[in-house]
Amino acid sequence: MKSAIYAIRNLSNQKVYVGSAVNYEARWKKHISLLRGGSHHSKHLQRSWKKYGRDKFVFEILEFVPEKEMLIEIEQKWIDHHRSFDREFGYNISPTAGSTLGVKHSKEMREKVSSAVKGRKLSEEAKKNISKSKMGEKNPMFGYKYTEEQKQAMSERNSGVNNPFYGKKHDEATRLKMSKNGKGKNKGRKLSKEQIEKIGKSNAKTKREKSHLTKEVIIEIRRLREEEGKKIVEIARMFDLREGHVGKICGYKIWNF
Repeated sequence: MKSAIYAIRNLSNQKVYVGSAVNYEARWKKHISLLRGGSHHSKHLQRSWKKYGRDKFVFEILEFVPEKEMLIEIEQKWIDHHRSFDREFGYNISPTAGSTLGVKHSKEMREKVSSAVKGRKLSEEAKKNISKSKMGEKNPMFGYKYTEEQKQAMSERNSGVNNPFYGKKHDEATRLKMSKNGKGKNKGRKLSKEQIEKIGKSNAKTKREKSHLTKEVIIEIRRLREEEGKKIVEIARMFDLREGHVGKICGYKIWNF
C-alpha cells in the first residue's frame, strides 16, 4: 500500500478535490463507486460529475507520504495551497483536513498537531471565503429535506441520557457569560408578520399543551414510550402534542417525577 495526498481534478474548470489515503488506489476506486452511485459526500463534486461526465475528471498524486502519521498535516498544506474548500477553486466541503482513513496518530503526533494549530487565527478574508463557500446553493445540504424517520432518529439520539448535556448544569460564571453575550444581539431587529403569527401559534399550542397535561397523562406517555416502544412521533399524534415536547417528557427533562 502507498500513502499519498491526491487530487480529483476537473479538466473543464481545473477545480480540485484534495484528499489523503493510506492506500490511494483503493481510495480512488471508492470515490468512483460513490460518484457513479450518486452518493458522494461532496455534493458540489457530485453535481459537477453529473454535469461534465466521467471523462472530464482525472486522479492525480500530489505527494507521496512515507509516514502515515503525517498524512493529515500534509493534506492540510495542499488544501490550503489549492484553496479547494472555496467553491471557486475546489470541491472540499471543509477547509480542515479530516481524513483519518487507516491512520492512528501517536500521542506525540497529536501533541505536535495541537501545538501547530493552537492560537492560529483565520484572516477576515479567509473567514469570508469559508462563509461564502457554504451559503445558499453552495451549502452541501441546500434543498435537502429530512424524512420523518430521519427527524425521529435525530430526536431520539439527543433525548434523555443520550444528550451529551444530560444531567449537567452550567456554572454561574458560564451563565453570566452566556447572558452577557446574548444581550443586545437582537436590538433593532424587526420580525415579519409571518414570524409574529408563527410565534403566536406556537405559544398558543404550548399553553394548551401545559393545560391538559396531568400527572396521569405524563405517566401514560412515558409508559407508551418505555414499555410499548412507541415512537415519539406516534405519541405526539395521539395526544396532539409537539414531538419536541414529547421528547422532553420521555427524556425526563420536564415533569420530572
